[in-house]
Amino acid sequence: MACQTPEPDSISKVHIIFQRHGQAISNVVDFTTPGIDAQKMTSDELRALAATRRGYLQTGVLMPDGLTQFGLDASKTFIDAVTDRGARRLDNVYMLVSSPLTRAYQTIKMNQPAFDLVGPFHAHPALARVSDDPANKAAIYCHPGLQEATTWVQDFPAVVRDHHGTETKTVSYIGTLGGKGPGAGTVLGEMEVDVSTMIWPHSAPSRWVTFDDRIKAATGTPLNLAEIENAAKQARIWLREQARLVLQTHQNEGRAGTPRIIVCLHVGIINFVVNDWHRDYKRVIETGEWKWAGSGALRNLEMAVYTFESLEGSEDDPVLKELGHDAYYARTLGGFYRHLGSDEALVYRNPNGAMVDQKAGHWQCIQEKERDVLAFVKERREVFEGLLMWTGAKDYLGSVSLNGVQDK
Repeated sequence: MACQTPEPDSISKVHIIFQRHGQAISNVVDFTTPGIDAQKMTSDELRALAATRRGYLQTGVLMPDGLTQFGLDASKTFIDAVTDRGARRLDNVYMLVSSPLTRAYQTIKMNQPAFDLVGPFHAHPALARVSDDPANKAAIYCHPGLQEATTWVQDFPAVVRDHHGTETKTVSYIGTLGGKGPGAGTVLGEMEVDVSTMIWPHSAPSRWVTFDDRIKAATGTPLNLAEIENAAKQARIWLREQARLVLQTHQNEGRAGTPRIIVCLHVGIINFVVNDWHRDYKRVIETGEWKWAGSGALRNLEMAVYTFESLEGSEDDPVLKELGHDAYYARTLGGFYRHLGSDEALVYRNPNGAMVDQKAGHWQCIQEKERDVLAFVKERREVFEGLLMWTGAKDYLGSVSLNGVQDK
């Protein structure tokens, strides 16, 4: 590999680099193409879709989670930009961390060539038997506190399929073309994702594995802000412990420069994880007030850099602060680097001079989405349940047939 871009050696703290996932099925909206509306989908339409492997689909938050083809292809653009087409890599990446949702896992797995993976944390005894492909062997650590807090189908971890007699584990979803044009919803057929390198911390077991767990989480007890905040806190505590281990390894190995952890997650939950809100608003011309326009400021594949104020402590709530605007990241990440704290466009004041309460607005948005889910479940429960337990069109259709479900 050609020479790396140098950076100051005086920085000793571990940098936590948060990246938003690539374009996902749920990011494709406002279709003009005719086809299946997810909120009116019948099993006959899904059966026809599975049979033809190509058609049109109104994609969105109700569909099984995964990246569009556009989102998958965008990783090459990201890698080329960060590596200057192979001339460098982002140095000293000790650990890859992801939300357990498919779109985030796919993104960080695809983006591995942009990172110089060092240290012992990428190896795992079970992974040696998974694949001969080095890109499929790096461990990706997942934590439930990093997944989105809403109850749409796309925000539940996918049901994993074990391939008996092998170490392979996969999930599947309905792939679409993606992009921004009218053909974004073009269906490309089912896509299968190898998640064999996904590792859950012992302190954070995978939740919502059974049908009862998942349907209760989606339609049972109303969402609770304190529970969302606590899940994000547990993720911070876990991340701080990983940062401690990384720093100790970095110092023991005598490496120069800054040790790094890459965390791929979602534009909404990052606000809770860093405990600081940077969301999208648009001004209402008639009143001058600001109206919510998006769950977060980061665009697909953009990155923001944080550090812990301290790596000491155990159960106390760690504090993450955004690193000041940094020339190394601006140079290395180029247009994928965002310094949220210095972006004046993300500061919103109403006409009376009061700051917009972005956290309150976010919580209101989460509650509205919860009501949307409950309304859909009331109208189309059998479709929602099938998608919530999605392990492929064949299995879904078999379940519909087995249970004698009749569409309205």
